[in-house]
Amino acid sequence: MKRHKNLSLRTPEQVNQSRAKRFNKENVDAFFANLSSVLGKTPFEPHRIWNMDETGCPTVPTRPVKTIARKGQKQVGSSTSAEKGTNVSLALAVSASGQSKAPFFLFPRVNMKQIFMTHASHGAVGVANGSGYMNSDVFSQFMRHFIKHTGANADSPTMLLLDNDGSHLSIEAIDLALDHGITLLSFPPKCTHKMQPLDVAVFAPFKGMMTVKHDAWKKSNIGVTFDLHHVPLLVDQCLDVMLTPKTIKSGFRTTGIYPFNP
Repeated sequence: MKRHKNLSLRTPEQVNQSRAKRFNKENVDAFFANLSSVLGKTPFEPHRIWNMDETGCPTVPTRPVKTIARKGQKQVGSSTSAEKGTNVSLALAVSASGQSKAPFFLFPRVNMKQIFMTHASHGAVGVANGSGYMNSDVFSQFMRHFIKHTGANADSPTMLLLDNDGSHLSIEAIDLALDHGITLLSFPPKCTHKMQPLDVAVFAPFKGMMTVKHDAWKKSNIGVTFDLHHVPLLVDQCLDVMLTPKTIKSGFRTTGIYPFNP
């Protein structure tokens, strides 16, 4: 590194073996062939090309934020919550024109309570199920949320790019898409870390900022438990910073979806 100044010490991104194997030329070519076919039939405008995905927002961060300490100090500690924490799922939709729509929250509770959305931004939607993970019923609710905020209809065709999770394959959701002129196109399995705009450009810095915001909230609210209804508050603060048109457009450009660049 002293000889080669262009080298730096980096923390590698962890990629499991299945993802490493699935992200190959054959799968990438197959996706872009499908995308080319869809665009050939309907030349979607950038504001009609959307990507949706879910990410987890834990009430207890998995990694502590960095802190300033004296040089040579061997151990640096940071207090954390005693609880294991619960995970709130966040579903987002962004377009190739740099737009984003109000977030969709999924809480790990059997019954939805209004208090969960006390600090949510205007237009955000919250639902609940026992697991806190997306299933076919919740995805149908997300589709209604998406249709409402994008104005998708048969006269204004829309393309929605999403991963191939089984929860997205429900008759009700597909019927909703057909009735409102939405073309659903899925990414190849285990390839979204390289091919999905939200994964490439938005979610990684978003999660890093969520950890920082959580640490700042904890220091400003000593003795108060960070609960489910606080998650939308921090999410809203982070999205205001991270979900910019420039960042969203860079995700679509880097993945070659728009402008189309296999």
